[in-house]
Amino acid sequence: MKSLFVALALFGAVAFAATPDWINSWVVLVAGGDGWNSYPVQSSMYKMYQILRKFGVSDNRIITFFADDVAFNEENTFPGEVYNEEYKEGGPNVNVYRGVPKDYTGDAANTDTFEKVMKGINPSVGSGKVLKSTSSDDVFVFYVGTGVGYPTVQIRMPKKNNFLARATFDGILRNITQGNRCKRLMVIMDSIYSDRFLQGLYYKNTYMVASNPSSSSDYCVRDIFIHQYVQRCWTHAFTNLLETKGFSITIEDMYGAFCDYKNTAKQFGDSLVKNMTLSAFLNSYGADTLQTPADVPGVPLCTSSCSAGSCDCYAICKRRGYPDDRCKRLCCSC
Repeated sequence: MKSLFVALALFGAVAFAATPDWINSWVVLVAGGDGWNSYPVQSSMYKMYQILRKFGVSDNRIITFFADDVAFNEENTFPGEVYNEEYKEGGPNVNVYRGVPKDYTGDAANTDTFEKVMKGINPSVGSGKVLKSTSSDDVFVFYVGTGVGYPTVQIRMPKKNNFLARATFDGILRNITQGNRCKRLMVIMDSIYSDRFLQGLYYKNTYMVASNPSSSSDYCVRDIFIHQYVQRCWTHAFTNLLETKGFSITIEDMYGAFCDYKNTAKQFGDSLVKNMTLSAFLNSYGADTLQTPADVPGVPLCTSSCSAGSCDCYAICKRRGYPDDRCKRLCCSC
């Protein structure tokens, strides 16, 4: 693991030397949970942060929301340290908590703060860092946590017993996409009910993936040293993909990898984003040539049927010459 992170650091230093601060990118990371049992949720967000940093995204372009009650929890065998892989005594264990910026933590990481920050309004708590994206910027929102499905679908915020409503999230994304505050927007959400939370939300130049795990406790690897699960399964599969494939993978292949995981992923949004690489999306400087050809309309993606007449992603995939089974795997319900 240590050698892998070193390799990522070297790759990032070379690949992005021309644009060291990814000045056309903004990243918002949210770990939706609190308490010792949220260890896998918080560690998964920290892991995502570490990967983004290794690939050259600077802290001034990353905004974090998390409870921050795990690293120094009285239950933690290793105070001040959090791991996303099984701890191995004497091994190359990576403390993913190290260096994570504490923009909005504890009670400050609530729905009201999140809404203000996303709309560019200083909430007068936390770091005061807000999303200052413009029409030249790509915005990447990554959420890992839990949700509720009754009486309405909501996702948990880091503050205890605080939930984000679907209507509030819709208003936030409309503010960004219709307020000339982004060039493109991507939302990746790993939470139970995330498919219901995102379904029907459509905005131009926006792409969204919902992990749709079978339960809120979709955790992997219970560590005998830490006495707790350390990974969120689907997010771990995603971060492992980034570590092994790098940011040069296309978004459609990223979705295909999600489908390979046991819990079904679903996609929503604008098909124009799918043909980009992740590095191009996160750094819109010089990335226009990687977009889908102009003759392909940016219409909503289909997630239920697999015919060229009703599922434009499938039609695009076939037009690019891919075999039928791959197109169904990438574009339709898994």
